[in-house]
Amino acid sequence: RGINFYRLKQVDLDGHFTYSPVVTVKFGTGIAPLVYPNPVSNVFTAVPGSDLIREIVIYNVEGRAVQFAIGNSTEEAMKVNISLLSKGVYFLKVKTDSQIYQYKIVRE
Repeated sequence: RGINFYRLKQVDLDGHFTYSPVVTVKFGTGIAPLVYPNPVSNVFTAVPGSDLIREIVIYNVEGRAVQFAIGNSTEEAMKVNISLLSKGVYFLKVKTDSQIYQYKIVRE
């Protein structure tokens, strides 16, 4: 969460290399929460945006709620274990104080 710095290193076949310019990326500081990784094996992380995450509801493709996660009262990221769910596509509703965000995730 916060500001991260990235650069790429390109290595030629002869061993010479060059670096790209440094790029900054802000995670978890935007308006919408960030949910990663996707696809997910067992645990995904939900990073709050401008509001804290209050609840995450996971729905199967039939629209039935199959799992709930209650948010904490801190700015910390939430880790949600979905290892008991079958492999496939799921939809998340991430509820904050001001809005509900929807995401599609794939459980591998």
